[in-house]
Amino acid sequence: MSKEYGTKLRLLRIMKAIVDQPGFYTKKKLASLYGVSVDTITHDFNALNNAGFLLEYDEKHRYSFVREKPFMQLQDLLHFSAEDQILLYQAIDQISPNDDKRIKLKQKLAAIYDYRKLGYVYLSRPHLDKIDQLLFAKAAKKQVLLLNYHSSHSNNIQNRKVEVFHIQAADNTFQAYDVEKREIRHFKISRVSSIQLLDDDWQFEGYHQLLQTDPFRVADPHQVTVHLTLDIAAKNYLIEFYPLSEHYLSSDPSGTRFDFKCLMNHRFIGIDRFIVGHHRHIIAIHEPEHLVQHVHSLIQNFPKF
Repeated sequence: MSKEYGTKLRLLRIMKAIVDQPGFYTKKKLASLYGVSVDTITHDFNALNNAGFLLEYDEKHRYSFVREKPFMQLQDLLHFSAEDQILLYQAIDQISPNDDKRIKLKQKLAAIYDYRKLGYVYLSRPHLDKIDQLLFAKAAKKQVLLLNYHSSHSNNIQNRKVEVFHIQAADNTFQAYDVEKREIRHFKISRVSSIQLLDDDWQFEGYHQLLQTDPFRVADPHQVTVHLTLDIAAKNYLIEFYPLSEHYLSSDPSGTRFDFKCLMNHRFIGIDRFIVGHHRHIIAIHEPEHLVQHVHSLIQNFPKF
């Protein structure tokens, strides 16, 4: 586990512990719980204060977060509908990892929300244990078995024997070399039921290559340029559901037509569903030509009810 990731994970766990049990933990208790010094916990508290999470303590030096108005307003977001909450989390998952302000927002929301109420378990012990297992397997260069992986691409549930070489815990994703399929795949941590560490060492390290992801969060070594012209409605739908796409949009002088041009996975996963679902608002598909053919085949094969 990298030092930077270990620190971030500890901060999230400290935040969750204090949110769950305000007025319970002292610095000494937290230091003992996470196996660090009291000075380290003091540094963590300073980082939390600098991020806007103000701490207070009682006469026995047991800590709680100051219930400021902004903090209480964020808690009020829990009264959103389940659909609103899920869409919010999906939107945060799409945000560029290079945008520091948005990363901080995601971390703050992660600390305040209990994602289990949204159907997610990103702060639960089983999910954190899976992250720890993946990090250990990567550090030890051991193969693992992803038990009962729910794949949306193949639409099935099966075990996958892989070599994990890149983990983005904050985005709920990791990249690994699939031993049976002999190719790099992009996986969701939450779609794995459990992880079994194997005795086998890595055998395909030479094939481990970090793949770039497109605005639809699909990793693909064979990307192609996609160029569309959209109206206002299509532009709004695109950035609302896939916020990363905003970086690839430009408008004409009237502000009513928008060009979307970027590298996309060559199977058009994501962009094809967007085009079919919002075809009335797609002004033009400029390239590639086989994207037009792909969309036409989807429409022709659409089931009749």
